[in-house]
Order: sequence, then C-alpha cells, then structure tokens
Amino acid sequence: MRFEIPIGVSVAKTNCAETVETGAAIADYLKAYTAFKYIGSYDTINISCPNAFGGQPFVDAERLSELLIVLNAQRNNKPMFLKLSPDLTQDQLRDIATVAKEQRVDGLIVSNLTKKHDFGDGGLSGKSVEPSALKHLRYLAQEFSGDFVLISCGGVFSGEDAYERIRNGASLVQLATGMIFKGPQLIGQINRDLAKLLRSDGYSNISDAIGADL
Repeated sequence: MRFEIPIGVSVAKTNCAETVETGAAIADYLKAYTAFKYIGSYDTINISCPNAFGGQPFVDAERLSELLIVLNAQRNNKPMFLKLSPDLTQDQLRDIATVAKEQRVDGLIVSNLTKKHDFGDGGLSGKSVEPSALKHLRYLAQEFSGDFVLISCGGVFSGEDAYERIRNGASLVQLATGMIFKGPQLIGQINRDLAKLLRSDGYSNISDAIGADL
C-alpha cells in the first residue's frame, strides 16, 4: 500500500522483558518488519529508542550485523534506514555506519532523543538534541560521503535550522518537537524560508546546497 504523500514505517523493539535476549529481540523486529512489507515508502529500523526495556542492544556492531542479516533475508523493495542515538561516541557511530554499509542500508536518521541530561529519566528531544545531531551529521557526511542518504532530526524549529542541516550533509530533514511549540503551520513556513535562503545563496534547488558547508 502506497500513499500520495510518502509514509515511512518505523520498526522498534517491543518495550518488554520478553525481547531483551538478542534472538528474541531480532525475532520481534522481523515480525514487525515483515508485517509492513507492502505498506509505506520506506522502513526505519529504530535501534535507538531511549526508553526501551533492556536498553539499546543493537548499537553494538556485532549484534546490529546479526539483526540486519536476518532482516535482509526478508528484504522488501523499500529503502531501509537506521535511526541512530545522539549519545553515541564517534567510534560507535563509525562502527554502526560501517556495518550499515556492509548490510546495504540505504540511509541513516540522525538522530533520536538524548538521555544525556539532568532532568531525570527518559529522553529529551528538541533543542537539547541539536548539538549532537549536527555533530554526528557532519561526521557521517564527511566520513561516509555518498554511502547513505542522511536525514537530520533533532532541534529543527525554523527554515534556518533546516538549511543548516542541508548545508551540513542532510538530504532530508525531519521534525516533531518544533510543531508542538509552533504548530503544523511550521512546515509551510520552513518551506517558504528555505526557498528564500536557497535563492539568496544562488541555488536553484535543495540538492545544490547539500553539504555546502563541509
């Protein structure tokens, strides 16, 4: 099932004790992945949910490889993305991207919520994620140039924010928290502001600006 507007399917591990063991977790991912085989335009394998029971086992490169091998055995014809945590070290980021490249992952989403904060448990989104999200985006765009479609997420509240991510390597930009504070009309405003920013820099389309600051 395809929609007029591209719809992405996000697959994450069920938040329960029964999916903590690696084999059970992989089977859980596979069940959801295959259930949505014919729905949507792309699939996101979310390995970075900050609140999942048992943590984030698939930020480990060896476990991630096991997961992707199983999913690839049932691979559909949709692009596959990985959603990454902003709390990864550079070494972890490199290892994950290396495995993703080996396992034919099409793109990376940078990034999910952060748990590095002083406000208790759980993850924070919005501007608290922005510095890490931008840092990781720049690293991936430079070190894995051309290997992935990069989607930037975390702290995008304006056309200027979106344009900064594009100029630092993002082909696409996602947002959620910005709409909570500014409403759904923010999307139209960002698009209008992006058009002005592109024209002011002499670009005819967004593709021309991708990675301009790298």
